[in-house]
Amino acid sequence: MKRTSRILAILLAALIVMPLAAFAQASGTWAFTGPVAKAATNASSTLMQNGKVLVAGGNVGGIGAVFPDAQVYDPATNLWTARKMKAGRNWNTGTLLPDGRVLIVGGSNGKLNGDKLGILKTAEFYDPATGTFALSGSKMATPRASHTATLLPDGKVLVAGGMNVYVPRIRWGSCTNLAELYDPATDSFSSAGAMRVVHCGHTATVLQNGKVLIVGGTDAELYDPATNSWSSAGAMNAAHAGSAVLLPNGKVLLAGATVPAELYDPAAGTFTVTGSSANLYGANTAVLLTNGKVLMAGGPAGQCELYDPLAGTWSATGSLNSVRFGFGLSLISDGHVLVTDGMTSYQIMSAEIYTP
Repeated sequence: MKRTSRILAILLAALIVMPLAAFAQASGTWAFTGPVAKAATNASSTLMQNGKVLVAGGNVGGIGAVFPDAQVYDPATNLWTARKMKAGRNWNTGTLLPDGRVLIVGGSNGKLNGDKLGILKTAEFYDPATGTFALSGSKMATPRASHTATLLPDGKVLVAGGMNVYVPRIRWGSCTNLAELYDPATDSFSSAGAMRVVHCGHTATVLQNGKVLIVGGTDAELYDPATNSWSSAGAMNAAHAGSAVLLPNGKVLLAGATVPAELYDPAAGTFTVTGSSANLYGANTAVLLTNGKVLMAGGPAGQCELYDPLAGTWSATGSLNSVRFGFGLSLISDGHVLVTDGMTSYQIMSAEIYTP
């Protein structure tokens, strides 16, 4: 009896630390990871240089329920570890810096100042070597949430747009057209000028020529780091929200929340219509796979689709096991895709892995 119990204990321990490869299912399917340490909606999700994924900030349901925590996923062990941030924040961004740290910028603290929701100017870093967060010694000039923070080829980070005022009582807010540059070498923010229009919940994509394509609503524009200036990217065929993915051929796929899908060609400076997905998807729900195709995840009933840039067509792939929106999405080092938390009518405390 004792020997049997000992064997069962060994088997249970092996299951707990079973590596991701052992959980891999057939291609095109999703499998749950080990239990998450925390649960939050609209958290940032950042693949780090050590192959682990940092999921930081977010919301746990309603105004004021902002998440002061983070968690780290290790694909090698299929385990999650809780971490504590310096400030609770929602609608923040997470950007991997060249030195291996993750820059967490802006967001809302969930607190009311009069009738306005608190929007943050602060930033903090996660250091994977120590497993700790530290506040930046510098603040942005403009508070912002639902912005973008994009690593440039020179190692600086372009922080653009975002919501700077929100009144929950009447569900009204305003967005900014101002942009800033964060320089890790000096731990400082400086002006990156003003976009042509205001943007919230937009996309930002670094092109192969080093410029940044910003797309939101009916407007598309380009930021040029060499001149620190903005210009029009040309006319789109339709208003766009959702996701933007840089393809191996240098073009950018715009798809997800609106149809038709479009391709932006930086060489020609034009937008052309391509095949559209069968379902609509939330913001930032697409990722380029290592095989060159694009995975779009989390349709209304958990549907997922693949876009083939060579054929310009979409095809169905396995659906998520849990219907969710506002989830984190990351391509991990071995080519799998990680989807974290989110919610439907309730908070979803789980994560899933996609096997291409």
